[in-house]
Parts: sequence; structure tokens; C-alpha cells
Amino acid sequence: MISLLTAGALHADNVHYVITGSVDAADGDAVVLSGYNIRKTIAKTKVLNKSFTFEGDYPREAFARIDCGRNYANFIFVADTIVINFEQHRAASGGELNEKYGDYCRTTKNLYAAADSIKAELQAKGLDEAAAINAFKEKFTPLLAKHKEMQKAIILDNPNGLGEAVLQEYQQDCTFEEWDSIYALMPAPLKELKVTTETTERLDKMRNAQVGCMFLDIEGQNLDGTAAKLSDYVGKGKYVLVDFWASWCGPCRQEAKETLMPLYEKIKDDDRIMILGVATWEEAGKTTEALKTLGYKWQQIIGAGMAPMKQYGFNGIPMIMLFSPEGRIIARDIRGANIISAVEEALK
Repeated sequence: MISLLTAGALHADNVHYVITGSVDAADGDAVVLSGYNIRKTIAKTKVLNKSFTFEGDYPREAFARIDCGRNYANFIFVADTIVINFEQHRAASGGELNEKYGDYCRTTKNLYAAADSIKAELQAKGLDEAAAINAFKEKFTPLLAKHKEMQKAIILDNPNGLGEAVLQEYQQDCTFEEWDSIYALMPAPLKELKVTTETTERLDKMRNAQVGCMFLDIEGQNLDGTAAKLSDYVGKGKYVLVDFWASWCGPCRQEAKETLMPLYEKIKDDDRIMILGVATWEEAGKTTEALKTLGYKWQQIIGAGMAPMKQYGFNGIPMIMLFSPEGRIIARDIRGANIISAVEEALK
């Protein structure tokens, strides 16, 4: 663990790299090298005798990725020979930074394993969903807090690809206070990254879309192709449970089947409340096609694109929110039993 917290190599210019590896692919299959920050291809090569090699220069010790079909691996550009291991999805060897990244990945994997173990333990006790959620939070929160402290230490001590790699994960689930704290101390090279500027923008949006804030309008379409807005439903005198979803999203479908469909049958004749789906991160045509078989009976706005995520500052779906009759956010990011609880509390 101590090795993860020590300072990495300083920001470097003109990193000369050699990247090699073996892959179970046919001769001539494409191998693509890309950078996370630039979000585009850096170089391409082809498989020959189930192996590949890249050699070149890169401006800095950056976080990058190799893809060959369904095989992928993450690594850090360093002035060394980097050997890719697709089974582990990272570099098997290649300098100190890649070794430390491997240590970090193993630590993170252990955290996920601990979460699964806690869930299994609670399921064996036969707790109801609400009690299980609260018990899980009680056991897992200290482990997550310790992991976040480790992430923060790595980010602050590594103004290079290692810091960038960990920052990519840290920003996915941090509070305003956590982000403000780490941003104030963050090394200058990391502040220049797209992930940093975009996270700052997203959280600034989220600050204006917290519980108690008024809704922010979104444009899309009705199923018949006519124009639709969130304001056509929210702020019109009834509670609105909004499900930001996409048909390709497995957890979205699961939440709809297990929670929203039974809830709809319970409240469909209650004039005080409605459920509204807002298809997000998906083309309208794909949503329309999926709805033919999904059996969702509630109103839908489709073709909203990425606007909901930008307006409300979230980066994953499903995102389910409850709005008051006048249009204020009562609850956000609620799932499962917490959806039912929020609705029941509102309707008391």
C-alpha cells in the first residue's frame, strides 16, 4: 500500500515508448492505440503471429488504452518497454508508474470483492430491501472512504498518467466538497485535463439541481414526433417521478421492471402523481423501437440526447428524480425501495 502513495515521476516531455503484447486474434486484425485525454486514435498497427508492437514518442506520461476487437488494456506511457496483458486489462510490465497502476487496480478489485461479500452476507440474513440498503451503507461506507483517501493521495502525488488514471475513477463518485478539496490542491498538469474541466462543469451544474432546486427544462419529442418539453409535465400541479433512461441500459430496464412497472399499476389512477420517462443518451428511433416490446405504460419524452445529463449534472443512468407539484426537486438519484419511500412520503 505504501508504494501507491509515494510520488511518481514528474511530468515528462517526449516520452519514447515501445508497446508490445500477445493477442488471440487473426493476422491483419487492427490494434488501436488511443489516449484518454485526447479521446482519439494515436496510432494503429496490425496483428502478426498473434502479437503486435508500437514504437514512438508521446508528449507526456499519459493514461492510454490499447484495443484489438473485444480485447482492451489500460496503461501509462513511459520511457520503457510496456508489455500488455489483455487478460488483466493493463500492462504486465513497463516501468514504475505501470507497476503502481497495477497495484491500484488490485486494490480497487479488492474493494469490489468486499462489496460483493457484504451483499451476500446481508442477503443471507433475509433483510427487506430498505433494511439491506441501510446495512450495506453502514458496512461499506468506511471502506469506500478509505479507498477515496488513497485515490486522493495518488492524484495529488502524481502529476502524470498515474494521477490521470485514478482521477478518471475518482471523479465518477465524489461530492462537491470532495471535488473542491482535491481541485484546490491538484497538480497543474492534471488541472489541464479534459476530465478535470468537464467534472468541474458537471458538478457546477449539479449544484443548481439539488434537492430543493427548481427543475431545469429539457427538450425532446413525443412518441409521435411532435415537440415535447419537461415543462409540459413538471410544475403543472402534480408530483412527477422522472426516469432518465435508455433502452440499451440494463440497470434501467431492471429498475423499470422491478420498481416502476409495479408502482405505475399502483398509482395510475391517482391524479396527484405521474411517472415520466425521459430517454437519454440514445437516438429517438431506437427508443421508439424498444418501447414496442418493453411494456412501459407511462408517458415518454424521447430524443433528449445528452441534455439531461448536462442540465442535471449526472454521468450515469438510470437517474430517477421526484419533482414537487410546483416543480422543485424532492429527491434525486433514488433507486429501488427508496423510490417507493419517496413517493409514499410525498403522497402522505
